[in-house]
Amino acid sequence: MAQPHGLDDAAAEPNRPQFSYPPLERGLELPPGVNGWARPEFRGVVRVFALAFTRYRVGGGAICVYVDGEPVLDLWAGQAQKGEQWTRDTAPVIFSASKGVTATMIHRLVDRGLLEYHAPVARYWPEFAANGKGAITVDEILSHTAGLSRLTGIANSYEEMFDPDLMADRLAAAPVDRYFGKPAYHALSIGWLMGRLAKAVTGKELEELYRTELAEPLGVDGIHFGKPPEHAPSQPAALTPHLDRVARSGFIRRAAPPVMGVLDRVPGGKGAASTLYMPGAEMLLADDGHASAPTMDMRCGAASACCAAPALAKLYAALAGDGSVDGTRLLSPEITEGLGRKNSYRIDHTLGIPMGWHRGYHSLAVPVIGGGFGHIGAGGSFGWADQKRKISVAIVHNRLPSTMIFDQAIIGTFLPSIIRAAR
Repeated sequence: MAQPHGLDDAAAEPNRPQFSYPPLERGLELPPGVNGWARPEFRGVVRVFALAFTRYRVGGGAICVYVDGEPVLDLWAGQAQKGEQWTRDTAPVIFSASKGVTATMIHRLVDRGLLEYHAPVARYWPEFAANGKGAITVDEILSHTAGLSRLTGIANSYEEMFDPDLMADRLAAAPVDRYFGKPAYHALSIGWLMGRLAKAVTGKELEELYRTELAEPLGVDGIHFGKPPEHAPSQPAALTPHLDRVARSGFIRRAAPPVMGVLDRVPGGKGAASTLYMPGAEMLLADDGHASAPTMDMRCGAASACCAAPALAKLYAALAGDGSVDGTRLLSPEITEGLGRKNSYRIDHTLGIPMGWHRGYHSLAVPVIGGGFGHIGAGGSFGWADQKRKISVAIVHNRLPSTMIFDQAIIGTFLPSIIRAAR
């Protein structure tokens, strides 16, 4: 059978493990530089993707969409790292979109009765009860209301951020801050909290849980906690070289104190900086062009996932339906239905904007797309589920921050375009 337009050699290798990714189909004739396929009704999405990832020839990215549990679009373009083009198996770090992946793993544990949303965290992790935190629930951690958002007093150096056990121990010993009970984005701390909570009831690290609770049940390779193993079908992507130069220049370290001062005066919150930055943390984003960014090695469930678009879209396809996809059940219908119930939008005391947090995901107070949930990461990578329309979307890329304003704007047009095409 003839190969579809845009099918790259790596995806066509007969001896390469394919897992259960859906086969590529022949669809629209794609623009130059774009690989994959799309159903004809998604031609508008294809045009936007081509504009975003071929026009400026900086980095690369991929998008995959499911409707009613079936793939309708699977595209990729651009450069993954020095001398290597993006393929269907490229799995870049997705930054804060990692939170949605880690939360989905937590829901698997709830589904099996190992955790309960309304139970105190200390039931599973007794040390967490220190400093009056004995009543904080699993749901309060997942909704960013646990009062443990800041790094102050938790990480004393950049190097300590690479020790998830140390971070979890310090969070367990810490008192809550003044935002306890109010939404305040736990930019990094939620990753260490979810990781230790999962370890407390399974005895396993997130590396193993990502594989056994997510990738293997879904029949995919492209969901990894940290950089994919060297011989895995999934391959990591490097961040763009512009970011490496900024990280190594010392500019961020010099600019951080005055910028943090400004952010601390953001109305409604104290700014995001103290939730994720300390001197030296800019090096998390340094990359020599060969997928060396330390953020992939930080082992934080809030920021270190590396995902290929087809795998991430398949995960969210289960969440957009009854908890199953492609004949595989990831979550029970009852648990899955509960993920779509949203808290009301409230001002987040970290970000200073209205956010709808619910069980590890967020929604957006935006017309047309307001009915979905998922998690967006820095630069615009995200996984998204819309249970009303049975749509799931995954967009991943490596362009942060060289075209960040453009990317955030152009990526923001994908969801409305997809929803219109799927009607």
